[in-house]
Amino acid sequence: MKLDIEPGETPGVITSFVKTNSNAHTGGAQMGDLIKEIDGVPVDDFDQAIALIEELQANDSQNDFVLLVARGAETSVLRIALR
Repeated sequence: MKLDIEPGETPGVITSFVKTNSNAHTGGAQMGDLIKEIDGVPVDDFDQAIALIEELQANDSQNDFVLLVARGAETSVLRIALR
């Protein structure tokens, strides 16, 4: 798959698996998505992405979060439920 990434742009994290019927799947995430931001925070690497999601899950007052993802030449905003 070709991703349109500008030189010097933070690449993000590519999803290698999305569990069927998970909140991510229901929210529109697909295998091969390039996650560029999680709830407005640019993602640099896998460890940061996991830490951001864990932080969001620990916040009982937040019911969902937003992913900015790239699929080929398209960029999409996905709303993912936490609960």
